[in-house]
Amino acid sequence: SKHFQVKPGEMILDIGCGTGKLLHRIQGSFDYFGLDISHRYLSFASKRFKGRGKFVVMSVDACAFRATGNFDWAVAIGVLHHLDDKQVIALLEFAKESLRPHGSFMSIDGCYTTRQSRLARFLLDHDRGKYIRNEGEYDRLISSVFPKREVFHYDNLLRVPYHHVIFSCRK
Repeated sequence: SKHFQVKPGEMILDIGCGTGKLLHRIQGSFDYFGLDISHRYLSFASKRFKGRGKFVVMSVDACAFRATGNFDWAVAIGVLHHLDDKQVIALLEFAKESLRPHGSFMSIDGCYTTRQSRLARFLLDHDRGKYIRNEGEYDRLISSVFPKREVFHYDNLLRVPYHHVIFSCRK
């Protein structure tokens, strides 16, 4: 993705990594740390990507893992819409704290818009995430921690009608 350009040797923190599928999408030599609340997902990921990354079980509420200023990238792909506002802020603060001085944070989540089809709205309404927001609601949360940000909209990332919002932020 044009929003996530990893250079050789960079360090990536994947918050809410699930089964580690981001590792399929990036090539090259980098250090990868995946964090997730699910033991099952991380067990699968560590077997599937043996040696390509480290996986740590962690909740955004209980940040036992500390990596202050070590990462070039912190990403949260499909995560924020599963978290209430307080948890989102905790995740964002954790991400910012984890980044090097010129590091970047990137998130992508489903998003309500005023012009979406009934089918797109139906799919969002039935997502497992219970905190799907519109762009303004995501922006209010993200800008409180990452004032330097760009916002991008996509309605063609899936084979079904679905709206995504990507926030690309600088520390």
